[in-house]
Amino acid sequence: MLEIRAAASAPFVAPDWEVSVSAVAVEPCGLDPLGFRAVFRQGERVFYVGASLLPMRAARLERAGYIASRTQEAIDLLEVRLGHALPLAVGWGEDT
Repeated sequence: MLEIRAAASAPFVAPDWEVSVSAVAVEPCGLDPLGFRAVFRQGERVFYVGASLLPMRAARLERAGYIASRTQEAIDLLEVRLGHALPLAVGWGEDT
């Protein structure tokens, strides 16, 4: 519910809102098909995105007109760890 209130209080977000993310890392995650998750730090707040969802997240953010620089940074970190590029969707079906 907190996220809904936060979104409602700031309905218009700058296209480069990801620049407020202060740090990006990739760590192991047994719940994701790729075995990793991205960790985004924004001040005291931390949020996680499964590695297999990152390419789809970047595509959707860019399609909506946002600049997904920190999501792309997480993808780059993950691709270095994996040693290969990520496909658009991993084990989650088609991008809709």
